[in-house]
Amino acid sequence: MVVTDRKKLIPVIEQEIANLEHELAEAQAKLEVLRKLRDEYLASLQAPDSGAPPRAGSRQQAILETVTEFLRERPEPTPIAEILDHLRAQNIAFGGANPRNALSVLLSRSDRFQAHGRRGWTLVDGTNDAKSDS
Repeated sequence: MVVTDRKKLIPVIEQEIANLEHELAEAQAKLEVLRKLRDEYLASLQAPDSGAPPRAGSRQQAILETVTEFLRERPEPTPIAEILDHLRAQNIAFGGANPRNALSVLLSRSDRFQAHGRRGWTLVDGTNDAKSDS
């Protein structure tokens, strides 16, 4: 974009700065989640292995069951925001600084769910008809 009027140049620069700051904040949030996931994974590797898969707490298990039932009725990948809305409608609060990221981490740790990028989540077991993004 070429700006010939100097007075119009500053707002264009300001907008570009704002856009980049927003992208940077989003990237920083993703980086935080990935670091936490890595740290938890490394900690689990150092813990003695009992041979049994780790069990989710009863609250997490309830969330996983609710999401499973919800996705069973959905033929296409469901965005994380819709899943959160469904949980709230079921009076299941999902807190934290970034509930979307926290729920994504929970779903990604379970072998029940398949992520499809920005399109959302489906069940792995084939109970819905969504195709994977290979």
